[in-house]
Amino acid sequence: MSEKIEILPYDSSWDSQLRNLAVTDDQLPYVGTVEALLEHQMEGWCYQVICREEKAVGFFNLDELYGERYEFADEKDLGFRAFFIDRRYQGMGIGSLVLKELKAYVSTNYPHRTSVVLTVNCKNKLAYQLYVKCGFQDDGDLYHGGNAGPQHILRMNLT
Repeated sequence: MSEKIEILPYDSSWDSQLRNLAVTDDQLPYVGTVEALLEHQMEGWCYQVICREEKAVGFFNLDELYGERYEFADEKDLGFRAFFIDRRYQGMGIGSLVLKELKAYVSTNYPHRTSVVLTVNCKNKLAYQLYVKCGFQDDGDLYHGGNAGPQHILRMNLT
């Protein structure tokens, strides 16, 4: 694949492009909308924009307080949340590219972190397979606090 993507820290200049991004209806329970995230940003959330040819095609959130919010995470863990690729760009391998670049991106921009942790709904088998294929490991534990049912806890070590 010859796709080239770039991950950039969010700033408000991206708002108009980001508000036009959407996932498919069946993905909404897992990631929500960018608009809701932008309107309800919490302390410690660091939004990231996924760009292709200088155009926003996706989004994710790095949660610096993940270890404080979830007992299964350590204080040096960085949470990976609300990851999505706009429905018009799905199936092009962009998600895989982002996940494969994530370790280097986080290591460069968050050097004090030891791992990236996420939860993925047990019903979301395609996302689970993608995360594992791209370097996340499942330790076998489940998180039961999500709105859409139990979730696998996955971790990517940075050291």
